[in-house]
Amino acid sequence: MDDSEPSTPQPAPDKDKTKAKKEIHVVSVPHEDDMIAQEMAELFEEDEVTHQHGSTEPEGD
Repeated sequence: MDDSEPSTPQPAPDKDKTKAKKEIHVVSVPHEDDMIAQEMAELFEEDEVTHQHGSTEPEGD
């Protein structure tokens, strides 16, 4: 049986150091939750209920 240590993967030699870091610029939006809530309210008017067939009455079971 071989008494040597099992080979472990070696990190790439200086390859990572030459690569430029990728940076993602994040812009903070104040009161973002309020803006999203307002946009969603505009998209989904809860006061207006329209159906494909034009009836707002529930179907009978």
